[in-house]
Amino acid sequence: MKIIRLILLLLLPIICNAQSYFQNINFEQALKKARKTDKIVMVRLESEECIQCNVAAEEGLNGAGVQEVAERYTIALSLNPESSEWKDLSKKHLIKYGILFFNDAGNLLHKYPASTTFAETYINEIKKAIAKEKVFKEHKELENRYKKEEPTLGITKELIQKKMELGISHDSLVGIYLSLLMPQELYTEQTVAFLISTAPLLSSTPDSIMRKDSAVFNSCWRKLPLQERIRINQNIIYKTRNKAITTKNFLLAQRVASFTASTYAPDRNAGRKGWYKQMIYYYAGINDTLNLDSYCKTFSNFYFLQVSKDSLERIDSIDRNEKMKNAESNMGVRTIRFTKSTNSLGNEIDEIANIYLRFFNDSLKINFALQLTDKAIELFDSPSYFETRASLFMKLNNKEAAIGALEKAIASLKQKGLNPKAVQQKLNNLKQNAKSINE
Repeated sequence: MKIIRLILLLLLPIICNAQSYFQNINFEQALKKARKTDKIVMVRLESEECIQCNVAAEEGLNGAGVQEVAERYTIALSLNPESSEWKDLSKKHLIKYGILFFNDAGNLLHKYPASTTFAETYINEIKKAIAKEKVFKEHKELENRYKKEEPTLGITKELIQKKMELGISHDSLVGIYLSLLMPQELYTEQTVAFLISTAPLLSSTPDSIMRKDSAVFNSCWRKLPLQERIRINQNIIYKTRNKAITTKNFLLAQRVASFTASTYAPDRNAGRKGWYKQMIYYYAGINDTLNLDSYCKTFSNFYFLQVSKDSLERIDSIDRNEKMKNAESNMGVRTIRFTKSTNSLGNEIDEIANIYLRFFNDSLKINFALQLTDKAIELFDSPSYFETRASLFMKLNNKEAAIGALEKAIASLKQKGLNPKAVQQKLNNLKQNAKSINE
């Protein structure tokens, strides 16, 4: 097995270069090609921070059948974080890495904000984008009809549903839909169920109408599958937080934080943690570094720095045993999914450390972020944590320590059987830079 793994590691750079269906063109050129060939545009965004994500994507995108499907239906290009187009698309479509799909007019059809080694996942995502292109055409025809005709309840609702399917903003249309209803229709189960599906902004008129009769709301809410409820709540939080950031509305940000906390009930500790996270995202969004630092430190001291690996592993052991018992007691259940708390918490800590990396240059704050990376690495050995640590050392102009952190990232990657090529290049550049300065 070790020999096979070594061979794969040696071959992976060659395999990655075999992605011939990724064309060496820019986004505008891809759109022109798509118009001529009646295809959609597939844009891969490499991750700026997560090495494992890039390695996984390379493996998955080169898996069986992906190239055939991609070449048949798409004009594909890959962008790295150094390119201006990567920065523009990442910011506009709120994605750090993954795949974006566009029609030939440049409209976003679908996005896959993740990476995987499974080729089948990428094939399915391409098929989803193709299906959405059809929905987009239907949406365009419906929107043209809506503009030409007097709005009716039926066409307004249908247009809202098309926009939701495509992930297009629909909140203003929901207000028009409500204005077309008779007063006695506003609080019926049919109306409330539809409003729930639209994930209205918190404190908006649709939100107030949806929640006015708690009995009706609860009846509609309980009928939804758990995953659908989670998705709706996430959309509500995301949309409302973005509005709070755009308008710099502190009260609305607090409303988002309180709503987030309520979704964790009855777990008050998890709810409080969710509250803090939303306020951190808000202060980061409006670039309020004074409050951002204060909230990050309070949050980290309470939830991260006092936690021991042993205590988390004990909790995991109890949780794992419970899941095993439940699996055995249910006929037909063969496997269970289990994520280590040390892994999850390490990722959360790394996220806060990266906030310090993005927003601060002060040595005291950077040293606090380094303390966070120490804790993350103590909990879980991830190459990304060492990379974060290297970047923080660079902010302190400590190249020697940064080199040491990158060497540990490479060692961690090799131990996990992952390709260290990207980090090795970063390390070589840093060493060359340090050598030039010394000379």
